[in-house]
Amino acid sequence: MQEVLRYLRANGYRTHIVAGGSQDFVRASSDATYGVPPGQVLGSACSTTYGYGKDGKPFLDRAAKTAPQ
Repeated sequence: MQEVLRYLRANGYRTHIVAGGSQDFVRASSDATYGVPPGQVLGSACSTTYGYGKDGKPFLDRAAKTAPQ
């Protein structure tokens, strides 16, 4: 993949990473690994909340963050 990215950049293309996973995770390593700056990474943005169910058991709830309108 890195060879493809180098080829594309050498031929005038701007490269991005589009990931199905968390953009925060991918952005943390995209520049060092692929030479793609964090601002050129698109992915899922989630928020995690911690709470307790009616049965008293703890849970983590992940919800998609929505873009401001």
